[in-house]
Amino acid sequence: MTGSGHNVDQNQGKSWCSFSGLNDDPTAPLDGSGPNGPGGQSQSFGQDVKLGLQDPHVFNPGVACNPNRTPLPPNPNRTK
Repeated sequence: MTGSGHNVDQNQGKSWCSFSGLNDDPTAPLDGSGPNGPGGQSQSFGQDVKLGLQDPHVFNPGVACNPNRTPLPPNPNRTK
């Protein structure tokens, strides 16, 4: 999904982390109480850490976005 909510076939890598960077719900509250996480124009792991919503020592993009280290299942958009 892109920040506009359109499903675009841009995610052909093995990583789950190839996104537009635009927030899915920019009008959501910044405290993370919205259904899609904190609001704002862009989405960033650093913003979540600054707001106290994530602990970089527990789970971070260096692990989550690495297809060899992530506990996430294989990317369903990867066709090759």
